[in-house]
Amino acid sequence: MKICHVAPYFSIRHFGGTTDLMFKLAKSQYNAGLSPVIYSGDYLFDKNLAESLNGIEFRVSKSYFNKQGFHIMPSLNKLFSKEV
Repeated sequence: MKICHVAPYFSIRHFGGTTDLMFKLAKSQYNAGLSPVIYSGDYLFDKNLAESLNGIEFRVSKSYFNKQGFHIMPSLNKLFSKEV
C-alpha cells in the first residue's frame, strides 16, 4: 500500500518536530512493508536526511515565498495527481 505524506519542508535541523515525526513514521511504515512517499518543498531540503531513509521515495517541488513565511508549491498538485 502506498502512503503519501505531504509537508512544506523536510529538515529536522531547521524545522524540528514535524520533520522528525514524518521521518520516524515513514521509516516505521517502510519496515512494516508499506510504501511511504514524502512530498516536500525544496526550501532547506535536507538531502542527507532523505538519503538516510533507504527505500522511501521523495517528490520534491519548487517552493516559493519561503522567506515571507509561505511555502507555496504550484507543481505539488500535478505530482500528487499522478500518484493517486
